[in-house]
Amino acid sequence: MKPILLALCIVTALAQSPEALLGSALHQERVTGNLQAAIDGFKKVLAAKGVSRATATQAQYHIGLCYERLGNQEARKAFELVVRNYADQQTIAGQARARLAPAAAVGDRAVWTGPDVDIFGRISPDGRYLTYVDLEKAGNLMLHDLSTGEDLPLTVKKNWEDLEGGTAGYSTISRDGKQIAYKWDGELRITPFTRSPITTFRLLSSNVMRPFDWSPDGKWIAVQVRQPGPSYEVGLLSTQDGSFKKFRDTSHAGPRNMVFSTDGRYVAFDMRGATHPNRLDIHIAAVDGSGVESLAEPSSDERVVGFSADGSYLLYTSDLNRTVDLWARRFVNGKLEGLPINAKPDFGRAWIQGMWNSGVIFATKSVNGSDIYVMPLDLKAGAAAGPAKALGAFPYRGRPAWSPDGQQLAMVDCGQFGAEGCSIQIWSKATGRTRVLEHELGEVQFPRWSLDGKQLVTAGQEHSGKQGLFRIDVTSGATTMIVANASGMGLGRAEDPGKFLQIGRFGRPVVEIDLGSGARRELGRIPARQTQPGVSPDGRSIAYVTDDGVVAVVPTAGGSPREIYRIANSNFAEFGGSVEWTLDGTALFVTTGGRKPGGAEFWLARLTGEARKLNLDTRALNYPYFASIAISPDGKDLAFVSGNKSDELWAISVSLPKP
Repeated sequence: MKPILLALCIVTALAQSPEALLGSALHQERVTGNLQAAIDGFKKVLAAKGVSRATATQAQYHIGLCYERLGNQEARKAFELVVRNYADQQTIAGQARARLAPAAAVGDRAVWTGPDVDIFGRISPDGRYLTYVDLEKAGNLMLHDLSTGEDLPLTVKKNWEDLEGGTAGYSTISRDGKQIAYKWDGELRITPFTRSPITTFRLLSSNVMRPFDWSPDGKWIAVQVRQPGPSYEVGLLSTQDGSFKKFRDTSHAGPRNMVFSTDGRYVAFDMRGATHPNRLDIHIAAVDGSGVESLAEPSSDERVVGFSADGSYLLYTSDLNRTVDLWARRFVNGKLEGLPINAKPDFGRAWIQGMWNSGVIFATKSVNGSDIYVMPLDLKAGAAAGPAKALGAFPYRGRPAWSPDGQQLAMVDCGQFGAEGCSIQIWSKATGRTRVLEHELGEVQFPRWSLDGKQLVTAGQEHSGKQGLFRIDVTSGATTMIVANASGMGLGRAEDPGKFLQIGRFGRPVVEIDLGSGARRELGRIPARQTQPGVSPDGRSIAYVTDDGVVAVVPTAGGSPREIYRIANSNFAEFGGSVEWTLDGTALFVTTGGRKPGGAEFWLARLTGEARKLNLDTRALNYPYFASIAISPDGKDLAFVSGNKSDELWAISVSLPKP
């Protein structure tokens, strides 16, 4: 045989090797999204001469995954072949068994746990992939593979200090599994579903707050948008030309869910009711613009889950029976008919992240909460004066703030996902009781007490969406806007002397707001890499701690930072911390983080440069997020947030009668 012909034969043989065929088929599945071509490719692998059992197992398993994404019943047969013919390939055979499990076992279980689980993504139509935001490292859009546990970045921001790089927000995967729409700062972008970093994007709008769902034909995305004013609206955004078709005005919180019907003719969404701002009602909008029907139940909170795979039922949750149950009602031509069916009693409050075509609901659940603890202090002795005690009763609260006399503690609870409307509770040291302070805001940020102890001042947002600084009467809850269009983490003493300091994180400016005139003045910036800062009692200085443990103070009027002390081996970069001033303004109460019980450290750093580690029992303190620690003005009590708050992604199966 001639050398050239021999070389061609060798190249051809290598190109057609089982491993090469597998790689080509995987490319079709994961990159191009041509599932039928991928299936054909995997079948060629199985038919190839000399294919190893490991390679054949992968090919057979991925045939099942492709059929599953197509909603084809052949998926089950493919997985059965894996279990029957390749049981010795234990890892993949185990994955196939899991996909063959009965519906009750497939659903009603946690399928993803850990610190990355969030509420910002959507499940792919095949139930395999979930988008989410990398909140721990950089704010990138991510893709989690529920089959392999693999996590892939879809955007290329390097870290949180990359301020110009933007931050990912809510996202949703198209019905054909080929595109992802996601919020990037104020923009809505669309990228191909390629499982590789995004290289191109398409800007559709500059005011989209959240994309919810794609129409089956891919021409529309159900969204919430913010218009000038601001006003908030829900409707449809065209993927062809970026035009917007409005359904309804809404509050800034918007719907919890918007989903297209199976035939794409209708959109079901939930929205805050007119009489109760934290109670949601269901609405059905016709895509052709012919109208929106409200389906309000005045005595219950109802939230959209999705449509059954055949489109015959609308699923939703309701607390009508005092427990949050999953209900289903017949859906015919945009109308709900017949009596509701209790499809899953005690479904529980969950954040819906989509449905698999097989009828499995994917939802994030909070499995643990947090609490406020109060620990008596003896700062002279540098130790606790007694054990820390949990205040109890409210599982998601934080942001403690002491009254000027140290006798009351204000706390904020924004629900298990931070999106349920924020309540304020006030704990009395004298009585040990906690009362709920009714107020008129939908969002409360970081309340601070007025010097007379009669009011709270906080940045926040009305239910209408108007942002600003507000006064809240601590007795009546009467709420008054002081300054419009103000937001951020105001951490200055509320009215000393009539100023409010608005402090941004990650290198953003410190702004002084005059509470009388509303005038703003930028005072300067603090370094990007630092813990949550604290403002001195006289409002003239800001203290912070850098990631490498440097305790520093910078004048609010501008100037260079002054290093007070350096805490060695503080591990701030990984866990963060916070800093509070003592009442006389001569010392700083600093905590370093540690999410494991006993991992936190407390330091008392004086402005003279002396510092010491306090001997405090920190076993109860295991999640010191920013602004989660407050020392009372007299230095006698420490309030801190603790708990094992965590979220899990659950797969929940639903069985419905045939219509």
